[in-house]
Amino acid sequence: MLIICAIIEKYSIIISIVIKSVYWIIRKELKVEKHDIIDSYSKQEDKLLISKVLDKINLMKKNNKLMNTNFLDVYQIGIIEKLLQKIEFNQFVFTGGFQEAERKMLIVYPQDTEEFIVKKYISKTMQVVKINLPLDLKGQYNHRMYLGGVIKLGIEREKIGDIIVADDGADIIICPEVSQFLLQNLNSLKRFSRAEIVLENINRLRRLNINMQRKQIVVASMRIDNLVSTVAECSRTVAVEMLKKEKVYINYQTEVKPSKIVNEGDLVNIRGKARFIVKDIQYMATKKRK
Repeated sequence: MLIICAIIEKYSIIISIVIKSVYWIIRKELKVEKHDIIDSYSKQEDKLLISKVLDKINLMKKNNKLMNTNFLDVYQIGIIEKLLQKIEFNQFVFTGGFQEAERKMLIVYPQDTEEFIVKKYISKTMQVVKINLPLDLKGQYNHRMYLGGVIKLGIEREKIGDIIVADDGADIIICPEVSQFLLQNLNSLKRFSRAEIVLENINRLRRLNINMQRKQIVVASMRIDNLVSTVAECSRTVAVEMLKKEKVYINYQTEVKPSKIVNEGDLVNIRGKARFIVKDIQYMATKKRK
């Protein structure tokens, strides 16, 4: 009996050592891979962003639970999309509370997670602070005034999603962890001292009335600097400067090359200026000079 126990104990130690060794090797390989991926980015803010996303994916796999980031801007979404494509990861969704949202969260989920579970999770990851203005202030506040008020209270930009502005107020999409603070403190700001502040579920978000206009423009070529110059009504020099400062996105990807050709169906975003979709391209014949 003693001999058998000794053998079992001996084998259990060997098995334990083997399991721990394999686990250590796997962990080491993952760390090396993460390190290599992060090192492929030159900007420090990109490295930090990628590190956080990879950590979220690893936590999701380890705990078998859905995970999410804070709100991301168009540039960050583009960086992350390239990363997820590179590592062949497809268990994710970007959401900002409504289809046309610019600022979105990344949500990663375990394999075989049903769609209704993802939707239920999304409803808990963001809330809406609804500001209802008094009659005499209707139509007087713009997006900057609402955002500025929230930032003034010390809320980080990454905790704030899109802000839907209407004449009678605004819906501010936020992370749940700052909702109660805003609910209690927005009225302390002079601009909102007489406003009604209400906390709502994301499903109660007011509808965004997008004023889409069909506009025909004439450009020398489909180079992005030509389009930016025409749409933003600025010189080519200013357009090139916007590109250098990474203020132009094509299909959510930052574009810095003035010579980049834009194609039909491309979504172009000029930060702070305009967002448009290239619908139809018609080429006109030019007369040859004699």
